[in-house]
Amino acid sequence: MQAVSNLIGLTEILVAIGLLIGFFQPQVAFWSGVAASIIFVFTLSFMLTTPNAWKISDGILIPNFFLFKDIVFLAMSISITERAKQSLPEQILAEH
Repeated sequence: MQAVSNLIGLTEILVAIGLLIGFFQPQVAFWSGVAASIIFVFTLSFMLTTPNAWKISDGILIPNFFLFKDIVFLAMSISITERAKQSLPEQILAEH
């Protein structure tokens, strides 16, 4: 199980490095944004499967804030992907 955790952590670090490089390389930003979006969608799926991911506060059902931050990160990843996509030449977009 530790190996899987290490692999996930390494993947997240590589995507983060890709996002940093993406400031200078739109194509890297695009693919790093796509990878980050996928990571955060999977992380958000934990809200449905993890015990105690939700709690009731003042009669309102709210998520655990540790997972809730991933909604913001998912939005940022989608934004990065879209902005990078606009910066890519049409030729590159046509290839994929």
